[in-house]
Amino acid sequence: MHFDLTTRESYQNALNELKEYDIKNDPSTAIQLNEKEKAAERYLVNLRDQLLDKYKEEMFFPPSRYYYLSKDEMENTDLFKVLQKMPKGGLLHVHTSGTLDAMWIVERAIQEDKCYVYWGEDKVKQGMFQFAYSGKQSEGYEKASVLNETIPNFKQSLYEKLCFINAQDTNTIAYWKDFEEKFDRIRSFLAYEPVYKDYYYASFKELLDDGIQHVEIRATLFDLLQDINGNPYAPDKMIELMEQALEEARRDFDKDLTIKLIYSGIRQFDKETVRKDLQTAYRLKKEYPTMITGYDLVGEEDGGYCTRFYLDEFIDFKNSIKDKENQLPFFFHNGESSWNHNDNLFDAILLNSKRIGHGFNLFRYPHLKQLVKDKDICIEACPLSNQILGYIRDLRLHPASSYIKEGIAVTINSDDPGMFGYKGVTPDYWVAWMAWDLNLAQLKQLVWNSITYSTLDATEKEVAFVALDKRWNTFIEELTEKY
Repeated sequence: MHFDLTTRESYQNALNELKEYDIKNDPSTAIQLNEKEKAAERYLVNLRDQLLDKYKEEMFFPPSRYYYLSKDEMENTDLFKVLQKMPKGGLLHVHTSGTLDAMWIVERAIQEDKCYVYWGEDKVKQGMFQFAYSGKQSEGYEKASVLNETIPNFKQSLYEKLCFINAQDTNTIAYWKDFEEKFDRIRSFLAYEPVYKDYYYASFKELLDDGIQHVEIRATLFDLLQDINGNPYAPDKMIELMEQALEEARRDFDKDLTIKLIYSGIRQFDKETVRKDLQTAYRLKKEYPTMITGYDLVGEEDGGYCTRFYLDEFIDFKNSIKDKENQLPFFFHNGESSWNHNDNLFDAILLNSKRIGHGFNLFRYPHLKQLVKDKDICIEACPLSNQILGYIRDLRLHPASSYIKEGIAVTINSDDPGMFGYKGVTPDYWVAWMAWDLNLAQLKQLVWNSITYSTLDATEKEVAFVALDKRWNTFIEELTEKY
């Protein structure tokens, strides 16, 4: 491409030609907006421009500041209220313990007669749950209802033990230590069978309210449920209760809701445990084929084993499956690192991971980026999680924005919204719209990707797209009529 730059007029012609070329050769989306969508886009861009002018004047740009310094500002904008109403298709990256607002756990704990909470001197253990199955509790544990009656502002204090709202801006190692302590506190609560189904019923309602119609949960099904007497159930019981919660949520709230589970081990496990986990996951997939759709290893990449550590287990497992029509796909968390585990991305690709969780370090490897694009692997971007856990401070610099514009498939996800102190995925869409210079076609593509790259089967996807298209058109219609 050659440009004549000898005069101001020729320079302007060259600039127009370059911009037109950029638009025509944009690989980020094949979506063409209709006239109503173009009107909605003008409104959304105007909202963004107004906020940008305001933030420039105040020298405060929320996506470049730690989330908890920006949360109130973000949630009070007109843009946030509009994006809350936007249909978002699927949420493909969220975890069992972090799906629902932690205040629900606090309120329910106080109602449960057998629920005790540690409130002793050990600050690390404070907020840990225990159910007194035998009528006795361990030292330092008090009944949650009693603590609520005797400790001033107990609900808020316990809530702050379960989520990040008072997190200090530090480093990833410190964040993960705190993160894992919060998971430890919640684990016993969610292992109590009388609250399990209700937790997911409430989770589904909260996600539906945020415009989400399909959810894929990283499920730690090795944490066995216990009944009111402390007797453990097989993991099958957890799936059955999840199916019941789904059925009730579809009946009470939205018939279009769909749920899938990705069985998740932990990358701190030893090899034999992962080997057994893979077999359990495969058994469950065969017995519950409409629910279990894959396998992942979760946990801090920098604090656990690299993906290749389990290579023999993965190879042996794949070789052991004789039914080629009934595989167990991988959906690895890889490339979520600020220290030394970016190499996991090579393994995710070689092991045919269908999607890659986080994957923000992919920008370091141009050849891998091209492979991800060629193999049509979707990146599950979780922008606020990446900032909250100390990986990417300024979300204007999040590499997912360039992945989108290079034509790599990306979805927007919230990871653990309940622990991060927000609901659904609207805050992640807000920062993406504000910080990544997206247009509405690209935003719509992100939403459509969440169904395209889901583990719904072909028939389920067809139904999901019909529902999504109807919701999207209604959203655009209301937006253009109102504004």
